[in-house]
Amino acid sequence: MEVLKQQLQLENTDWHFVKARTISQGIVYLSIYGDRYLKTGSKNSIRDEVEFARTLHDMGFPTPEVLSDGEIDADTYYFTESSLGTRTFGDIFREEYAATGVIEETSFDQYCRIASLFLVAQLKSAPSFREQGNLRDGVNLDNVIEENPDLSIEDLEKAFAMAEARVVNLPQVLTHGDLGPFNMLPGGVMDFEHKFIAPVGFDVITSPFTGRFWNFTAPDGTSQLAYDFSEKQIRKYLDTIDATASDLELEDLSSFTDDMVLLKAIWETSFEKQIAKKLGNNHRWQNKRETLRYCINQYVASLPIDTTTFGKHLGY
Repeated sequence: MEVLKQQLQLENTDWHFVKARTISQGIVYLSIYGDRYLKTGSKNSIRDEVEFARTLHDMGFPTPEVLSDGEIDADTYYFTESSLGTRTFGDIFREEYAATGVIEETSFDQYCRIASLFLVAQLKSAPSFREQGNLRDGVNLDNVIEENPDLSIEDLEKAFAMAEARVVNLPQVLTHGDLGPFNMLPGGVMDFEHKFIAPVGFDVITSPFTGRFWNFTAPDGTSQLAYDFSEKQIRKYLDTIDATASDLELEDLSSFTDDMVLLKAIWETSFEKQIAKKLGNNHRWQNKRETLRYCINQYVASLPIDTTTFGKHLGY
């Protein structure tokens, strides 16, 4: 296993630790000049990631350009890529929300712009991903069932089947999986570790709601809600997405909002039991499970899913 280092020297540059990677078991570093990122991992994973990153960039996705790649030691490989910025929208929004209780329109409009560019690239590259995605696998439904037997599995399966039937005729696109503000920057989108093929909308429709899945208080009393958009901002965002989709002959994409939020709630709950075991507490897992339970109950009853209530209907 790669040793986590707070600083690294490579290519005549000093690199500072940013974060550990959740799937590839590697590490992300930022150059001291803030102009490049360096990502590490195993030889096979890095080679695959470099090829994928170059393909994304060539397809017009707002993603970094690969600049170099190579070997650190016998077990660790790396690649460098252009920087999309030094702060994610999640960091920007969190600071603004903590300071004033609102997200500033300038940064919000930048976020809408990146989401729109991402959607354009998804739809234009759709012919390259003609194979039908496996939505069940993409949202990790079987893991959610395995880890949460106390849920009504019958209702969960029913809700998933209803949502799948609703979105099945949407274009199949390359899906980021975790397209929230903490993976988006003023220069574009990063970290496709959770990618899969799915109906368009899973990414861009759920993005403004991802923060609300963290609307709970940790055992130490700290709020896990980093920021929140106003309902006016969410409407503005969805109108932007609808206008972008319409320009590419796809009408009313936001009409699938509840379907996508239900699917996202399943994805958000996946592997949370394993994470709870690693963290040594069940609080996060319990909150996400109860949010999913609420979404299931609303969806199978053909009632709206109100994301503003996330964190307010916990029944344990």
